[in-house]
This record gives sequence, structure tokens and C-alpha cells, in this order.
Amino acid sequence: MKKHNTLPWLTGWRILDLSLLLPGPFASWRLAQMGAEVVKIEPPTGDGAAQLGVATDSADAAPSWFYRLLNHGKTVVSLDLKSAAGRDALLAEVAKSDAVLEGFRPGTLARLGVAPETLWAVNPQLVIVSITGFASDGPLAPYAGHDLTYQAWTGLLQPHGNASGCAETPAWSNVQIADLFAGAMHAALALVAAVHQARATGKGCHIEVPMCETLLASAPFALAEAIQPPAQRGLLLGAVPCYAVYRCADGRYLAVGALETKFWRRFCEALDHPQWVPHQFDRSGETHRAVAAVVGSKPQATWREQLVPLDCCVAPVLSIDEAKAFFATCFDPLNHFPQFPLRARSCAS
Repeated sequence: MKKHNTLPWLTGWRILDLSLLLPGPFASWRLAQMGAEVVKIEPPTGDGAAQLGVATDSADAAPSWFYRLLNHGKTVVSLDLKSAAGRDALLAEVAKSDAVLEGFRPGTLARLGVAPETLWAVNPQLVIVSITGFASDGPLAPYAGHDLTYQAWTGLLQPHGNASGCAETPAWSNVQIADLFAGAMHAALALVAAVHQARATGKGCHIEVPMCETLLASAPFALAEAIQPPAQRGLLLGAVPCYAVYRCADGRYLAVGALETKFWRRFCEALDHPQWVPHQFDRSGETHRAVAAVVGSKPQATWREQLVPLDCCVAPVLSIDEAKAFFATCFDPLNHFPQFPLRARSCAS
């Protein structure tokens, strides 16, 4: 697959990606976008991500857009690691690579006959990054999971009551925060740091990135709120009027993120209700209901036109199609894949 929109930061690096589905392939996609050569090793049955969203059971169906996006710019090789020939082929690839990224359950590499010690015998400088659902020394180590269940285990799906009257039911985003943030991004960060160390010392290492435990450790605000009395929680979950989502007259929504007083003041004055300014963090629900009544009197487009230019941390809640259209320059016009979001604005002379 042809590379596109890459930066040269990792030029000369070679990474073997044994992972499937989302976390590992996303991590190696980001590394490929930074210049690394990524070889994706798949079993003979392929990566299940190729069928996600495909509306046919035909074996000849084109890989899903999801799969093509995540693996753009990589070389895909099919190997049966349960066979001696497949393992030998993998070791040949390991000998000329900087890192291996994998997403099996703990202990799978050893069962396949390619444990870290076996890989280091071929390449002592190799960095091995394992993305797991749960820590290998934790109580859930042998169990399967997905983004939704990792969020559930870490308390991030627990519903929180707030003054906006939101339903007391769990809600989750269409962005897989455990897979992408806890898993993929931490794995990519660890891999880059470890390869730099390995190149300096000549010694590789094995790093485990357990998505569930990493997600919990990456939620400082939620953990900080956990030690507060229940009545003082939910600051960023709609418990205060300055940080909430309001329904507009047309049934669409407006997000208000005016945590700083200067933004809240502009918002209140724009709505002709300066008396709300001292009640920015009112938890009684009274100010929240008053704001909701005013926002609910006009359609979203009106508020967008009136409030966005004032720079008061207010935004319309867009659909994904509207977001793609608004940020059209962020997408490749030929294949509609999102461009690499990091920009090298300038370099020292």
C-alpha cells in the first residue's frame, strides 16, 4: 500500500505489526505516517477488521474502508505462525526490524513458539510492545474484552446525575478511548521511546500496554473527583451551567464549555442575562434551567452564527458528516482518508 502524507521523523525504522482490529493497527499507522516502514503480519484468515462494515459475506468483497484506512502505507504479509515455516519467516523479518507490535492475549507469543527470548536470540536490540486488554499479572488477565467493556471496568461508563436532567443511563462516545487513547497512543509512545533506548544501548525490551489499567491511570480528573463528596462531582459532566450541552429549538444541541469566567461572562452577556455571571458553578439546577430555556428558544444555526464569533467556548453539536465537510481540508481528496494531523510548521536552520 502506497504511503501518503508522511513526515520523516522515523525514517529508517522498521516495525513488524502482528496486531489485528483497531489498537495495534492504529498505533502502527501513526508510526508509518511519521516515516517508519511498517510490515503488517496477518494470519492466513486475514484481519477481521477487513470485514467490519462490509455488507456482504463474499470472500471476494473489498476490504472495509476501516481496514484500508488503518493499514494505508503498510506492507501486508500473510504468515501462519502456527507452522514452522511461518515462524521461521517471522524470525527472518525480526532480524532486520527495530520493533514488534502485537495485540494477543498474554502468553500467546510463547504458545506460538516466538516468545520474547526467542525473538531476542535473533535480534537482541528488538523492542517488543504488547497491547493487552488487561495486565498479565492482574485478576482479569485471561479474559477477552473490547473498548466498551474496558470503559465499564474502569468506571467511565457509570452514569452521573447532573442538573441538566440527563438520563441516568451509561453513555459512550463513538471514539474508542480505551483502544485508541489507552492502547494505541500509549503503545506508539512507548515503542518510540524504547527503540531510541535500544539503539543507544544495543538492548531491546518487552513492554506491556494493558488497555484497561492504562485507561484508568489516564483519567486524572475522574480519579480526583472520586475522592470528592458525591454532591461535588460531575464538574465536566454537566453538573454546572457553564459546562453543559443544551437542546435548541430545532431539537439539535449546543455545547457550552465556558469554564473560564471571561468566556462565561461573554456567553451570559450575549444572551442578555448578565445576572447569570456570578452563578457560573451553580449546582442547584436553577441557573442550568434558565440557560436551557433561553437556548431552547432558538435553532442551533442561530446560536452558531451569534455565539461562535464571540469566542466564548461554545460550539454546535455537529454530525460526523457535517464535521467532515467543515474540516474538508483535513482529508485526502483522492481517497478521503484523514491526513496526518501533526504539522511540521518550521525547522531550525
